Amino acid sequence: MVEQNPSDAEIYSLISDVGATNARLQLIKFSRTSQRATVIKNHFYLTKTYPTISGCIHDFLEEFKGTEKYPKNATLAMAGGPLNNKLSMVNCHFPEIDGDALAEEFNIKPFTLINDFEAVGYAFFKLSNQNILTLHQAQQVRGTIGIAGTGSGLGLVVLQPIKTPEGKFTYKVFPSEGGNRDFAAIEPIDWEYLQFCLKEIPEIKELGRLSSETSFGGLGVPYIYKFFCHKEGVEAKEMTSKQIFAEADKGDALCLKVKHFHAKLFGRELSNFACNTLPYGGIYLIGNWVNALADYLINDPACPFMKAFIAKDPVTNAVLKRMPIYIITEEKELGLLGAFAKAQMDFFGADAVETNTLLTSQ
Repeated sequence: MVEQNPSDAEIYSLISDVGATNARLQLIKFSRTSQRATVIKNHFYLTKTYPTISGCIHDFLEEFKGTEKYPKNATLAMAGGPLNNKLSMVNCHFPEIDGDALAEEFNIKPFTLINDFEAVGYAFFKLSNQNILTLHQAQQVRGTIGIAGTGSGLGLVVLQPIKTPEGKFTYKVFPSEGGNRDFAAIEPIDWEYLQFCLKEIPEIKELGRLSSETSFGGLGVPYIYKFFCHKEGVEAKEMTSKQIFAEADKGDALCLKVKHFHAKLFGRELSNFACNTLPYGGIYLIGNWVNALADYLINDPACPFMKAFIAKDPVTNAVLKRMPIYIITEEKELGLLGAFAKAQMDFFGADAVETNTLLTSQ
């Protein structure tokens, strides 16, 4: 495939970041050397208004049929674990999505489905080291990189350094659904929180389990708030995660407890992730919540994040201390940026995307 595509070609591609609520589709144009794509069309679709993802794509591409702008390939980043280019989405009514069937339906090949946080991994090929905050300083080496992001849930992905057949240095992206691991209670208050969720929160009670991302992700912060209200015998208000953290910033004592508990659970989860992957190349934190809490995570001496991260036996703690931790503040749309990078690789070859200054700085 690579040999058929001239290096000076400009192609049109369909990319998307599809979540439980919205499907954002873009038609983009790029060449082999593009660091950013040119956006031709961008549109949000409410997933609840379409029975299948195919309907969204059909409406989006209708005006481009028979024109030079009709896409040559497609990359859809979606919440779920793809296998053989098929994927069932998490928290979405769409039936199983088959990338190969979509390729035939729309005459777009390849039509690739990737995990939404896998797309974040590909986005790292396009980032620079311009907007990075250091949370934990350690000597960075050319090694495995771990990426974690908090939004509604928790995304985890690994970048592994490799050499291409031509001897060039690059990374391979390994996706995961690590945020769906079971919540691990360690301290007595953790057990109390787990029991509260299993007994008092209908959607968790029905499942009979509490996942890592549900325990402290964006959707989980209100659960922590309700737990502390229950524990202290006060009536819980209906508040979003954003409102809870805002009240904590104003000095509300109960919301401060929520903020600290959230940071402790996040640090502990990242510690387990680090033990699983040994990311001596660095752990990079991304997402709206990480950015909103950056000053707290880095500068507040009361923040328990690092204490929870380095809280194992002495030998393991020594290993964890050697892993730098950074916060990425550069991009808000990493899913789409990564989908573009993957589409560029699919058309021009895996070595088409040059390693960026963020990765080559190691």
